[in-house]
Amino acid sequence: VAVKQELACRFIASEVALGRQTLQSLPQETREDPRVVLAAVQRDASHFGKVSEELRADRSFLLKALAKNGAVFQQLPPELRRDPEMLLAGLKNDCRILKEAPSNLLCDRDFVLRAVSLAGNALSYAASDLQQDRSLVLAAVSNDGSALRHASPALKKDPTIQRVAAKQNSSFLRRLVEQ
Repeated sequence: VAVKQELACRFIASEVALGRQTLQSLPQETREDPRVVLAAVQRDASHFGKVSEELRADRSFLLKALAKNGAVFQQLPPELRRDPEMLLAGLKNDCRILKEAPSNLLCDRDFVLRAVSLAGNALSYAASDLQQDRSLVLAAVSNDGSALRHASPALKKDPTIQRVAAKQNSSFLRRLVEQ
């Protein structure tokens, strides 16, 4: 019986993910299954508004929802939008969420290193002294060569950094050199 229920839940989650079922059309018990809700949220972040209070209070579920769809971030309560883990989970999909990050995090080298390792362009939100940090810039361009545009002028000219950036995004580097 448990195997049948597991298979049924997986099937429903895939139907929701494909848009063949809507969260609202499902029985209450199914709408509260985290796998089904995550499939719905991945397809459309607006489904997060229909998530039960129990799931909204589950930190592990919230991190998974953010990893599926960064737009969920805007629907989190303000205190969670300042949480480093939540920011990093949502960052994987959209580095613009760092606009709401507390300034102390954007000045924190360890946090910024984790951020640029997930999304190189997160460097654009880092404190200016961190945009001059060679190892942070290297981490950022290793993830996304176009992050070079957010580095300090001196580091933009660094041959090693340019080489790493070129491996990630050669067309961007050509445009930068031409300017």
